[in-house]
Amino acid sequence: MRLNIISILYALILFVPVEFMLNVTNISNLTGEQTRLVNIMATITFLVIVLGAGLTLLFPTKKWFGQDKMKSWAALLWIPYFALFVFIFTQAFPAIAAPIPTNQTILWVLAGTLIFYPFYILIINHFSTR
Repeated sequence: MRLNIISILYALILFVPVEFMLNVTNISNLTGEQTRLVNIMATITFLVIVLGAGLTLLFPTKKWFGQDKMKSWAALLWIPYFALFVFIFTQAFPAIAAPIPTNQTILWVLAGTLIFYPFYILIINHFSTR
């Protein structure tokens, strides 16, 4: 149960900034702010949430798992929860109009993030054993 809670938190930590970054154009249209400013805010939000919350999870991981190797499974178990969050979000807020093209740079950053996020989790888990 604890492993699932940690995995859900890791998925939620990544889900919020990813959705924020993918919806920069929509947010810009809703608020009237320039897309560049919303892009900068999305990037700062991404860094603060992913790094800050990830480092905050050091403490519950250390408390709940200690030296247990089972915490390494969190590096893979966040993926189904992330997919579930994306599915629920897209079902709750469907795109009514034609999709707005997203900045190609953001898509590359998100692809890299999804690839390296499991390694980030493993690093956090490694430091939680010390």
